Amino acid sequence: MKLYSTNNKEHIVGLKEAVLKSLPPDNGLYMPVAIPKLESSFIDSIESYSFKEVAFEVASCLIGDYIPEGELKNIVNKAINFPAPVVMHDDNIGTLELFHGPSLAFKDFGARFMAELISYLIKDENRKITILVATSGDTGGAVAAGFYNTPGIEVVILYPKGKVSALQEKQLTTLGKNIHALEIEGTFDDCQALVKKAFLDEELNEVYDLSSANSINIARLIPQTFYYFEAYRQIKKYNRPSVFAVPSGNFGNLTAGLIAKKMGLPIDHFIAATNVNKIVPDYLKSGEYQPKPSIATISNAMDVGAPSNFVRMIELYNHDHSALTKDISGYYLTDDEDKEVIQHIHKNFDYIADPHGAIGYAAVKDYLVMHPEYLGVYLETAHPAKFLNVMEELLPFSVEPPKRLKDLASREKVADLLPPDFDRFKSWMIERDGFVRFHTLGGFDAKTLTAQRVIIHGREDVMGVMGTKPIHVLTPEERAKAPKTTDFFIDTGLSVDKVKELIRVGDTITRERALIEMGDCVNSKSLDNRVSVFILVETLKNLKGKTVPYDVYGVFTVQEEVGIRGAISASSGINPDFGIALDVTLAYDLPGSSSHEMISQLGHGTAIKVMDGSVISDYRMVNFLRELAEKENIKHQMEILTAGGTDTAGIQKYGKGGAIAGAISIPTRYLHQVIEMSNKEDIHNSILLLQAALSKLDKYDWSFR
Repeated sequence: MKLYSTNNKEHIVGLKEAVLKSLPPDNGLYMPVAIPKLESSFIDSIESYSFKEVAFEVASCLIGDYIPEGELKNIVNKAINFPAPVVMHDDNIGTLELFHGPSLAFKDFGARFMAELISYLIKDENRKITILVATSGDTGGAVAAGFYNTPGIEVVILYPKGKVSALQEKQLTTLGKNIHALEIEGTFDDCQALVKKAFLDEELNEVYDLSSANSINIARLIPQTFYYFEAYRQIKKYNRPSVFAVPSGNFGNLTAGLIAKKMGLPIDHFIAATNVNKIVPDYLKSGEYQPKPSIATISNAMDVGAPSNFVRMIELYNHDHSALTKDISGYYLTDDEDKEVIQHIHKNFDYIADPHGAIGYAAVKDYLVMHPEYLGVYLETAHPAKFLNVMEELLPFSVEPPKRLKDLASREKVADLLPPDFDRFKSWMIERDGFVRFHTLGGFDAKTLTAQRVIIHGREDVMGVMGTKPIHVLTPEERAKAPKTTDFFIDTGLSVDKVKELIRVGDTITRERALIEMGDCVNSKSLDNRVSVFILVETLKNLKGKTVPYDVYGVFTVQEEVGIRGAISASSGINPDFGIALDVTLAYDLPGSSSHEMISQLGHGTAIKVMDGSVISDYRMVNFLRELAEKENIKHQMEILTAGGTDTAGIQKYGKGGAIAGAISIPTRYLHQVIEMSNKEDIHNSILLLQAALSKLDKYDWSFR
């Protein structure tokens, strides 16, 4: 089998490339260059064959030129090991039951065959294939079951949050091992768009050997032709023209039926049966194809506003609308009409149709009004127990789920929640190999992150290294740009399963840098603001046992960098008369700085804040601290910080009576970088000044002057 791209007929590949790559690089879909015809003798004697024999003959006609007979038989026998019976309701209408596979949906045929086919295609290669699949309901469960524990294959399933049934969700989120589920906060069309973008993304394709198990992959359509032949095998004895109604979402199922017809299967007419997402029925009527945002319905597997396989359908008819409409007509139902049909089928035939099959039944019934000589068959694409919430509303009894569905109820759902954003999805894909993305708290100088060790405080502490794109592969434009924190990731050296076991969203991350003494200074990670904690603790220890005529509260606040939240809460609760904040301040006393840029200098004493970007200290507190430092001979300097804020603002603004607030600052070099540095004498002088201030608040004249 040779295949071409629907966007470029000159782009021709073999079966292996079409299956493993799924999509051509031009974003088209692969189509057979020619559709071979089966021998008429096979069609004439088809009733003498078994289903597996029928499936092998069809597969051999399509791809027997690429796969040896014995191997192909093995693939078919493993994949097609459950029946597809036609159940007649009366003399004119029957249903082709396609829900007898492991996931109870027609997509078991495609998923199981594809899993066996890919395993064959890569059996002699050291390859690891990653299957990407978007599902609106049944595809996910079928792919999960079909590929579960398949060596050399990982599966990532994207499904729309809240838009699949509870049992469908359990089928695709509870297996684990090589099956990974992503719950997308959007529609099926959003999921499908993410998958398609992934196949066109160069970086992802460098990291992963990507393939798709959606019906965009030609390997899904090949086995879906089998059951049309199997249905004909069973109805041939009636010797009547036939019409098949196909419940349709992405239109892979109908496209497979049309391919079967092109191969010589004598089905006379098809009906594209949809819910209110009636893009194709509208096209068949008007000749205009107009994709639209999908609408949620009770037949959720058909909630598709931009069906992928539409382009294949029209390719089969050379884009000739009139030729297409000779073989296909359209039909749709609303949810209310669908519910009425489900009840009608049960009342008249004692048969339970699922919401998708019921639309197929209605389509056939409508067609037979004008064509009574036809035998009508509708595809029952999923077991009704997969839609218990709908069935229990409509029927006077509970639908009994098969045991394998019952067993799912007790299994734990495991899925990651993502917005319908490709960058986030891409990040998740890259992180699957033990890489972790992070978000910073407060101001951060991203250029200091490269190759730094960090500790992720998860269920256990996990060591990691900050990584980013190597300088050797940066473009000149990228080298000229300042890095952003979003350019970085954390490499843990662990497998994705171990990362998921130890690390949870929301775990904190700290730099791995111990404090050391260096001359007259100390340097460490996060002196901002651990040094102030040290100063406050030492001050309170020194004041232990001292009596003053006022209450002194030592408060260790949090979340200063994201809105001075701790200071606000503390000040609102305590309602202080006075407030002294402790924080670091910028010391830019370095080569290349001007005197007015320094803010403060190491070794020049503690800094008394006049103002910063969030507060103007109460002039009385400024004068009190300055006069006290001078009287006590405490080395000090004055601080005017034009940018940045401190907890001083929280004390000043949220003390209910209007606190007299100021701050003592510790000059610190290299703020918000990997290592910060402070002078030991400046720290000591800050302790002395705070200790003196807390001891002598009542000795100062606080009146306005």
